Amino acid sequence: MKTKSNILYEVIPVRLFLIILLVFYHAFAIFSRSWEPLEGFHDIRIYDIMDKLSYACLLETFVFISGYILGYQVRTKGSISVFKTKDFFGKKFKRLIIPSLLFSVIYVLSLGDLSESIVIQVYKIVSGAGHMWFLPMLFWCFSIVYILEKFKLSDKYIFPILVIMIFCSALPIPLRINNALYYVIFFYTGYYIQKNDICINRNILFKIPMFLILFSLAFISKLYFSENYPTSYGGGYLADNQILNKIMFTSGNIILRFICASFGVALLMNLSVLIISNYNISKYKYFLKLSECCFGVYIFQQFILKLFNRSQLPYMLNEYLYPWVIFLATLILSLVITVLFRKTKLGKQLL
Repeated sequence: MKTKSNILYEVIPVRLFLIILLVFYHAFAIFSRSWEPLEGFHDIRIYDIMDKLSYACLLETFVFISGYILGYQVRTKGSISVFKTKDFFGKKFKRLIIPSLLFSVIYVLSLGDLSESIVIQVYKIVSGAGHMWFLPMLFWCFSIVYILEKFKLSDKYIFPILVIMIFCSALPIPLRINNALYYVIFFYTGYYIQKNDICINRNILFKIPMFLILFSLAFISKLYFSENYPTSYGGGYLADNQILNKIMFTSGNIILRFICASFGVALLMNLSVLIISNYNISKYKYFLKLSECCFGVYIFQQFILKLFNRSQLPYMLNEYLYPWVIFLATLILSLVITVLFRKTKLGKQLL
């Protein structure tokens, strides 16, 4: 979608929604066991499902947007200009790796287990400690697309290669490369759509309910598979062959996760396009300002939530009320800290 001032306005609504969803996911993570449950808190099934639903296409959409923006840059500036090796990797290293290293050090020192060996701690810092893992993973996504562009492979080869990479993500490849192998197909899809100026707003009123239904069905299937595979399909021969059983479970989980996330990404992007088609958000500068703060909110939100969980606050509030309180408090605090930090010289460089 062509824009003024080189701003992709269709990215703004979905980016703002995703960062709110991210804080929500982490606030409720104690109920889905994505984070360690708090002592004395009971399992709350509805919170478990809500948390898993919030995560179903969350990071995949973030990655899609990154590729989408890169594709727009290539289409408007040219691939030769964008993919200058020194400039390209220099900018991505400064934007992704430097913040990851800095805040990983802070994460390890403030929230990590300092009894671990120095080797383990250094490795965590290099590969992204805590939620910082996403930044080096995204760096590898940029790197893979850079390599694909340099080799000038045909798209009929690229997409099959990316599908194979999805399954390779189950391998224990270090430095978050294994994570990148799963996410890069979403990155490249966004990149491909913008690079080739493919219109995604056709038949949008038909596509949104269609993608909503498909996403819902895929999420239910994924949830059922992940919770029932061992009992429904683990008997007989598979129970005696643990390696084959693990391969089948991992493959099935990857496939369902990918399908669910793909429909989710399509749904969110079409909703975002619909919003900007009906509302001229370029008139509302605060939307753009808030969008610029998303990276900072991502950085600070987990620090705040972890500190809440380690405080006495969980035991001062009802377990049903607690996640809502820290969700709203963290969203506000991380935004305020971001705004203040961005006023400093270091903040301007990092965020």
